[in-house]
Amino acid sequence: MIRFTPTAQVQLRAAIDRIAACDSAEAEAFVRAFNDRLRTPNTMTGAKPLVEFPQLPARETVVGSYRVFLREVSSQWWVIGVWPENRTSDEGERRC
Repeated sequence: MIRFTPTAQVQLRAAIDRIAACDSAEAEAFVRAFNDRLRTPNTMTGAKPLVEFPQLPARETVVGSYRVFLREVSSQWWVIGVWPENRTSDEGERRC
C-alpha cells in the first residue's frame, strides 16, 4: 500500500482540479494513469533519483505532465509530492 503525506494529498487534488478546469475527461484519464502507475509493482524500482538532488532518498516517476515524488520509509512507500513537470520558478502554472 502506498501512503500520502498531507502535502502530497493537497498537491494531487490541486493537479486534478487544474486539469479538470480545462478538460474533465483528461482529469479522469490522469487519475486512472496515476492509480495504474502506483499499483504497478515495478513503479518503485523504476522510480529514478531526483535529477536536481540525486543524494536525497526521494525518487520520482512521471504521470502525465506531473512529477510524482516518492520515498520509502520502513518498507512503506509514501507519495511526498506531485508537481507539474518542467516548472521553473519564473514560469507560471499551466493554463488551458
